[in-house]
Amino acid sequence: VANIEFPSVCGECDPLRCNQSNQPFATPVPSAPVSAAPVAAPGVATSAPVTASPVAPGAPTRTFCGCSLCTQDVLNTMARDYNGNYTCGNRMDWFRNELGFTETQACVEVAAVQFHFECGACNPIQCNPVYVEDPDPSTLVWSDEFDVDGSPDSTKWTYDIGGGGWGNGEFQYYTDRTDNAFVKDGILNIRAVREDFDQNSFTSARMVSRNLGDWKYGRFQARARLQNCTAVGTWPAIWMLPTQWAYGGWPSSGEIDILEHVGYDLGNIHGSVHTAAFNHLIGTQKGGTWTTAVEDWHVYEIIWSEEKIDFVFDGLKCYEFLKLANATDEEWQFDKD
Repeated sequence: VANIEFPSVCGECDPLRCNQSNQPFATPVPSAPVSAAPVAAPGVATSAPVTASPVAPGAPTRTFCGCSLCTQDVLNTMARDYNGNYTCGNRMDWFRNELGFTETQACVEVAAVQFHFECGACNPIQCNPVYVEDPDPSTLVWSDEFDVDGSPDSTKWTYDIGGGGWGNGEFQYYTDRTDNAFVKDGILNIRAVREDFDQNSFTSARMVSRNLGDWKYGRFQARARLQNCTAVGTWPAIWMLPTQWAYGGWPSSGEIDILEHVGYDLGNIHGSVHTAAFNHLIGTQKGGTWTTAVEDWHVYEIIWSEEKIDFVFDGLKCYEFLKLANATDEEWQFDKD
């Protein structure tokens, strides 16, 4: 109830968040010397599995990543991918030792980004929650409260129109019709319709603020619910693309996904970034995943600055994408509108 279905209402009763230790992450002490192994690829461990020293009977259970549920058993859990079979702890050590991640960053990368199913109990963002303050209303520069029924406000929105898959194998044809996008009772509705339309099997709408609302840095919020939009095959999203494609075509100029939900993964919300160096085509995408009742109203947000992008859900910081020291244009393109 408190963690999955109704976190905004019942979240204070979530035992995963309110019963946590403040003990920092620590690599288990090996009981014997560890031999280095060849590095197979980024994201894999550089050492053999680590065995913790024996714990005296009756001693308190040692925890890691500042999370009371992140025990040695979790660190020993196998987190498998195409690079091989390595434990959660091995992978955290690799990020710290080979890429210079801090202990917290290594925990987040493994437990929140890459292997949240296997290692999620070690995610410090969830077990040490950080809530952000509401923005100052006097700093608001743009909004749409959808308070006029009918077509969306043409001074704030335009449309991408067409079919052909859009690079994702999509089955719909995007239109500017009120059959697919309309305002009623203070709510913008974007609706997919099953119909034959210009050699496509569905229609929907892809609304954009391009050249009508374009910014660099700031807080971007949307209150939304995915009502009747969770079937397998659906892919609702609130996302950002550059107005200036200064670094080249996708993904070289960057993409920020404030919200994505794919129907085959019911209830899991994804927030992510795509750059030339970090994107799903090469298996290096960066982002966070959190679970909620997606058909309820929630506030999805990013806070974008020169140094990082924070992903925020109902005021709770869920993931941060940090600009690396000496980042190249392939790693950080988020300095344009």
